[in-house]
Amino acid sequence: MITILVPTLHITQGFTLVELLIVIAIVGLLASVMVPNLLQAKAKANDSAAASISQKIATAAATVQVSGNALPSCSYAAPDATIWSGSEVATVRAGGTVTDISCTENPTRTNALDVTVTYQGGTKPSITTTIE
Repeated sequence: MITILVPTLHITQGFTLVELLIVIAIVGLLASVMVPNLLQAKAKANDSAAASISQKIATAAATVQVSGNALPSCSYAAPDATIWSGSEVATVRAGGTVTDISCTENPTRTNALDVTVTYQGGTKPSITTTIE
């Protein structure tokens, strides 16, 4: 009689420890590459938001200045910036990263106003926009 030997397959369940460690190492490597890039992108987004807020405040200050014929003043109470000159008042929604807003007379230009927005989480501590 002829006997045919059929090889039996040994099926294992799950992953080996070495396979799991390799996957963990690859995920850790990818995370270490991506996290700094994500933080840099977030800082640039905060810079962009602060520049936008600074421009909005400068536009509001220019409008108030034209109406009131005097350099306006600024104040900040989270989350709003208030710009006023005489009886003219403008309010700008500033946002969560802004910590302070100031309006000062530009020392080098006559009838010019520097609007400075101080904020958290960006690459610079503040952004200044000059209006005339």
